[in-house]
Amino acid sequence: MELEKLALVCIRNPARANMHAPWHLLVDGEPWTVATDGHRLVAVRGHVEGARPSNGKITNAHEMLALPSTSVEVRTDVLRAWAKGAADTRPCDCDGKAVKCDECRGTGGVECACDCGAASHDVDCEECAGTGRLDCDCVGGRVPAEKDPRHLLGRVYNRNLVPALLALAPEQVRAGLWPVLGQDHEALVLWGDDWRGVVMPLHGLSAAEHGDCPIGAAFTEDATVQP
Repeated sequence: MELEKLALVCIRNPARANMHAPWHLLVDGEPWTVATDGHRLVAVRGHVEGARPSNGKITNAHEMLALPSTSVEVRTDVLRAWAKGAADTRPCDCDGKAVKCDECRGTGGVECACDCGAASHDVDCEECAGTGRLDCDCVGGRVPAEKDPRHLLGRVYNRNLVPALLALAPEQVRAGLWPVLGQDHEALVLWGDDWRGVVMPLHGLSAAEHGDCPIGAAFTEDATVQP
């Protein structure tokens, strides 16, 4: 069950094979199991059965699991209520069916470019093998959902990325901001004793324009500040 919940965070982009499944590694001699899609990360302490070993190229493990020096405490059920209805994917417009080939515009044929001497004629489209249709490149009939910018701790994050992170979260977590190494922005870090959740921010958006959301009250009225 833990592996399946971690896998919800993984990406299925063929170009990023190292993020297709959860992996485990040692941080300060302790085993952690991590899943990420490049925009968010979730980690649980211990080696979750079925997770693959890291490829040995992970050099920023300490950075990924680092904790902010200042944080607030918030109940996980408050976060879940705030993120209710958010989803990182939506049904694909293909409706589970093959889509029209762009190369031949669905005709199955393209103009012959050979020097056969014959008058202009069509040949089977190589892209779709003459069928005029292609399997959609969506995953299980779903594609990424539009971003849902929301204000958290003075920064703007995509709310759609949060629910999958909370699947393995403890009942009470802490939240803070952590500067991203080599960049001028801060990631949102949520954590418990044996769990970490990280969300990268959205750029070029004003927190003031996305500040009217329930999580603001959660962090000011139900939270205790830890220096």
